Amino acid sequence: MERLDERKISPWLDHLGILILLLALLAERLVVLGQLGAEYQLGANDDLGYVVSGITFIKTGRITMYGGLSAQIMPGMPVLIGLFSLAFGEGHALWLALKLCWMLMGTATAWVIYRAVRLYAPWWCGVLAAAPLLAPNYVWMDCLILTETPYLLGSMSLLYFTLRLKKTGERRAFIGLLCAFLLTLTIRANVLSYMAVALLYLLIGRYDKKRLLRQAGMLLCAMLVLIVPWTVRNAILFHDFVPFNYGGGNPLLLGTYQGYGWPEDGELDYETNVDAVMAEEYADYYDENGEPREPYLVRYLSLERDGVMARYRIREWLRRDPKSFLRSYLITKPRMMVDAIFYWKELMGVPWHVLHRLRLLTLALGAGSVVLSLALRRRRGELLFLVGVYGTALYIYALAFSFDRYAQPLVPIWYVMIGLGLGLLAELGRKIRRKVKREVVRN
Repeated sequence: MERLDERKISPWLDHLGILILLLALLAERLVVLGQLGAEYQLGANDDLGYVVSGITFIKTGRITMYGGLSAQIMPGMPVLIGLFSLAFGEGHALWLALKLCWMLMGTATAWVIYRAVRLYAPWWCGVLAAAPLLAPNYVWMDCLILTETPYLLGSMSLLYFTLRLKKTGERRAFIGLLCAFLLTLTIRANVLSYMAVALLYLLIGRYDKKRLLRQAGMLLCAMLVLIVPWTVRNAILFHDFVPFNYGGGNPLLLGTYQGYGWPEDGELDYETNVDAVMAEEYADYYDENGEPREPYLVRYLSLERDGVMARYRIREWLRRDPKSFLRSYLITKPRMMVDAIFYWKELMGVPWHVLHRLRLLTLALGAGSVVLSLALRRRRGELLFLVGVYGTALYIYALAFSFDRYAQPLVPIWYVMIGLGLGLLAELGRKIRRKVKREVVRN
């Protein structure tokens, strides 16, 4: 009998811990899928809207949302779901296939977190960093056909390839970063904030500046190839410059009712500052009867009105009570995002407050990792990069609308921070043991 080649077995043994965790993650999600059912959804919410949009796309080639032509969403979800609809139809089989795909993406996210930590820390640090994805809120999220699951996988892949590119300078690391960025951009334009911080991290760090300039140019060109046709399509349909998606006015408006001290509706003149503005600025969108010229413009104009109303409310709030405005937008709303947990249905007997306590523990351990990094002067660039990514994304969301859905994909950044912190503790422990050994030998 031939002896097994140890070189072929060794990599699998190195990854045995994470492989076991991946199996546990997938098994957990399959069990919950069996409990909730393949067609489980949030009702009249975005998950059903995305699926209908995908079915419509594969039938007509049009990007729609809520029944009409739209640029409220990026095209990634309709295209992806449409391809599944082409293979599995429109009924139960489609829902089941999509749920399985989302669960595989959620499981794959753990692998990406593990690989990111393994760049600088032992295998067990990577496994512990990925283990929080066993929490029921992530399981529940992966049972919904929303952007959170693919966006989380894409954004964590972007983090991993950025860290890998900085450490190794490999061409395949850049190719991975480029692919992760473009694919995630088709899901959510918010990934641009990740990319901005990543470029700053590489610029400040010891990365070849000429290579960075060349690679940044390639990223920009690739993005334009993706975005320009989409922008032209939106300009033709909506007579507006929409390079990514419209609809930001709605969360911006909802955010003006968060915090404290905001102006009450009864105190404001919406007729003059909203209705009259809409009538003047968007006059070309209405016919002689005052109705939108095309049915699909109804939602567009509604969301644009939200934006006009939001900006008016912000101006008035800032004028009347700047102290409460600044406190609400710079402290209260970001803190709401930090506390938020996307978990609307209790699973496996785990209540919300237990997950909230785990969130607080996560924040404490993540902060401890940063402090340890600064104290030891090790991995400071990597930890501060992760803090920058999290903080930038947090404030971008919070300055509009603090919402638990938006907060969920940001939290795993802390898991990577904790994994790196554990690696620093392991290094410190080894140094202390070596020092103790030397002292024993001397004595």
